Amino acid sequence: RIGIHTGLVVVGEVGSGGRHEQLALGPTPNLAARLQAAAEPDSILISDATHRSIEGLFICLDRGALSLKGISEPVHARRVLGESEARGRLDAAARRGLTPLVGRSEEMGLLLQRWEQVIDGHGQAVLLTAEPGIGKSRMMQELRARLADEPHVEHELRCSPYHEHSPLYPVIELIARVLGWRREHTIDAKLAALEAALIQAGMLSEERMCLMSVLLSLPV
Repeated sequence: RIGIHTGLVVVGEVGSGGRHEQLALGPTPNLAARLQAAAEPDSILISDATHRSIEGLFICLDRGALSLKGISEPVHARRVLGESEARGRLDAAARRGLTPLVGRSEEMGLLLQRWEQVIDGHGQAVLLTAEPGIGKSRMMQELRARLADEPHVEHELRCSPYHEHSPLYPVIELIARVLGWRREHTIDAKLAALEAALIQAGMLSEERMCLMSVLLSLPV
């Protein structure tokens, strides 16, 4: 069982003699511990404060207000069921509605011009660079929205600091998404989906099946 609450803590050294350890103190870890005690086995229970940070990125079941031992007022809690299909915070926010894109008309105009050239049969590649937080992902979200009614195939690959030791992770994640894999799928189901995709592409062979299985961490 896991309980999670988000808030300020005081971190300090606690102990005496030869035994000292760093602990987080205050009401935040105390409430997290109470949520853990209230959680069902093999489940994660979070507070409203934590839910505001992960809303849209995870699917949660509302547990309502809980009376927790040592907490004076009821605490609104949610059980985390699993990840959503959102591919980032902006994707999750887009489902709730984004504010209008302001001050990027020139850049959007350039992207749309390149799209018109693509429609005319001239392949294009655009490199969009800027400092973090300046709105690159927001511009791509706007471009998706404007092209939503036009026929096209979109593949998105994202790098992540959590997978920096797996350089092919973005490609692996994309392939798994294209194959329609889910966390609950068995190894046999994943292998069957991979085989079906190779057949559809006219690429099925023992060698290719083995190479793709190794890439996707499936038993050969």
